[in-house]
Amino acid sequence: MNTIVRTYKYKAYPSKTQEIVLDNWVKLCRSVYNLCVEQRMNMYGRYNENSFSSYEKDGKTVEQYSPRKYTNTFEQQREITQLKKDFPEYAEVPAGVLAKISDRVDQAFKKYFSNLKDYRSGRLKKYPLPPRFSSRFDDFSLLHMRSNGFELQILGNNMARIFGFPKLKDGLRVRYHRPLDGDVLQQQIKKEGNVWYLCVTVEKEAYLPNNDRPLVGVDLGIARTVQMSSGDDDYRSLPYKQLEQLLTRKKFYSAGLKEK
Repeated sequence: MNTIVRTYKYKAYPSKTQEIVLDNWVKLCRSVYNLCVEQRMNMYGRYNENSFSSYEKDGKTVEQYSPRKYTNTFEQQREITQLKKDFPEYAEVPAGVLAKISDRVDQAFKKYFSNLKDYRSGRLKKYPLPPRFSSRFDDFSLLHMRSNGFELQILGNNMARIFGFPKLKDGLRVRYHRPLDGDVLQQQIKKEGNVWYLCVTVEKEAYLPNNDRPLVGVDLGIARTVQMSSGDDDYRSLPYKQLEQLLTRKKFYSAGLKEK
């Protein structure tokens, strides 16, 4: 079965109490993210060149990376659990939210070291920048879900209240402008400026047309108005002057004028 992954973005309208809770979650998530980054920077020797060693093999110099100490996302998740015990304010944030932060840091460092390896081998010309401390941590992800764990209450006028989020008992009020279908993979709450959004990533079945004809791509251009991917000889052309006339008429019509 062919499937596609799609993300639906809904504008959220949290109450004043919910907005205080969400802002507090974002602030605590930002501090945990920066702590994870700082710990990794210290453990990797702050990207010191001494972390790279070289040796001779078959008359060639081979460089290898040997970090002073290695940590992974599971170790940092255990330390986040201990952090919640030592500082009760972090216990207010759902466990799944904090767990995703260490995953994000881990992916950022893996990408950095991969780019650094490409830079040293010559495949990448620009020196990659290491992960930085975040001052604009404006979103967080909830636990991954393989089934639709929402309770949806339709309010009317394209508005709905979605239940099922940890510690948001009254549900989250959103503008439900399109139906949510498929198995829920991830829920993300994001703040852009002063506006909150609910982003839901779902996996759904992809319906393919039931015919034996091959798929054809279409490219729109100027010299060749329509070019098919089925071959160089399969195209449709429209004279440039005719295109110019169509564009001119469109400008006249959009301005409310009549063509002479």
